[in-house]
Amino acid sequence: FEECVWLRTCYNNFNMLFGSGTYIEELLRKSAAIFFDDINRMYVEYFIVLVARITDPAKSLGKDNLTIYSLNEALEQEGVMTPEIKDLVVSIGLYRNRILDARNKLVSHMDKNAFLCGGSLGGHAGPELEQFFDDIQTYMNLSGDLVGNGPSDFSVTSRKGDVLDLIKVLEKGV
Repeated sequence: FEECVWLRTCYNNFNMLFGSGTYIEELLRKSAAIFFDDINRMYVEYFIVLVARITDPAKSLGKDNLTIYSLNEALEQEGVMTPEIKDLVVSIGLYRNRILDARNKLVSHMDKNAFLCGGSLGGHAGPELEQFFDDIQTYMNLSGDLVGNGPSDFSVTSRKGDVLDLIKVLEKGV
């Protein structure tokens, strides 16, 4: 659960910095353009790593991974798995497939051909990303209900000292 909240937090921070429109883009450019270009790249690469981390197989190289698939195994063993959760995992897996080449060829490893071609891997439209987050939220709510944690909305992750406060400080300085 914490990893899903962290994934959403990173995405929300990224979106506030780099998806909020021209005003924020100009503010970042005026304050520290190179730094924020670097942060942009780090967020994109880290996002891919986080998505892969929570959607990796339950086991790899003989070791147990803590992923949605290992949680599914536990739900199956307890006899509480539902068809709705199974459907969500299929949809989440489709999103994983969208970013897997980018993870394997550019983020986790530097595939020579992929790098030299200069194209992007894993590109997709905003609705696919929103569907992924909707699916993760619903998955965590349903599985949380089954294990006694209940649902919890983590779509909004702002708090004191977050990226919104950074933007306020940048506005005052620029």
